[in-house]
Amino acid sequence: MPKLIEKLDRSTDKVWASVDPITIDKINELLETGDFKGLSHLIREAINELHKKYEIEGKLQPKVLVSRREVTVE
Repeated sequence: MPKLIEKLDRSTDKVWASVDPITIDKINELLETGDFKGLSHLIREAINELHKKYEIEGKLQPKVLVSRREVTVE
């Protein structure tokens, strides 16, 4: 049995997952809508939506975008 991953390294480019038949059916339904370029695209979108939900619920700290301009603090 593969080792459970607690945290991914940023250099990780492949993830292996076990999926039950009901989830496979849901994935196929979503892919059949034609809204996704493929499974990776569907997974990215699902993770983005879940991440936004967790930010709204306060389970994650919202990310603050900082401009790339140089800022001088006095």
